[in-house]
Amino acid sequence: MPVYSADYRPKTQVELRLNQQKYRDISSATGLPLAKVIRYGDSILNKSMQETIIDVEKNIYKYVPSATSQLRDSLAKQLHYSKVSNNWLQMKLGTYISYMKYVANMKESKLRHPKSITQRFSVYQRNSRHGKKGQMKRNPGQWRYVRYYGAPRWVRLNDPQAQKNFYTQLIMHIKTQLEKHIAYEIKGTFKPGERRVWTDKFKVIKK
Repeated sequence: MPVYSADYRPKTQVELRLNQQKYRDISSATGLPLAKVIRYGDSILNKSMQETIIDVEKNIYKYVPSATSQLRDSLAKQLHYSKVSNNWLQMKLGTYISYMKYVANMKESKLRHPKSITQRFSVYQRNSRHGKKGQMKRNPGQWRYVRYYGAPRWVRLNDPQAQKNFYTQLIMHIKTQLEKHIAYEIKGTFKPGERRVWTDKFKVIKK
């Protein structure tokens, strides 16, 4: 099944939504005034979101295939559009770059994963008009004849740790990191006997 660039447009990938009833339940269970519960909740959501953005941005610049860093920059930019509004935390990820659909489905062989600097690859002649296959030779610069920027071209991939299926992994990383930071903020804010009711209400959802 073909994957279109529209599948990677920016949208909410992971969310946590708290309504007034959840806050009232927490207030009733803890004996805290509703206004104070809401203030604690906003603090937890905002701090957790900011810490998650920092963590996921590191993975974007580490694991996303790159020749020019344009795709990495675009994904990181959209991540910073994540927001907390009306007790609704929305973690965004995606890009409007059209060649994302090719990079997201790039084969393992197209990624820069040399086993050693002397590893041999079956490569194309760089200066040939049609990318005619050449002889086996060393390719330490990791040049690849791939579909990039919407057309076949030579690119030098500067991504020694790039991963296949990186987009799906980034979404999962957002979820796990958000859950980790929420748990950390709850632990740092409340005493052990008061944490459970907060933990039970702060459930992270992957879209």
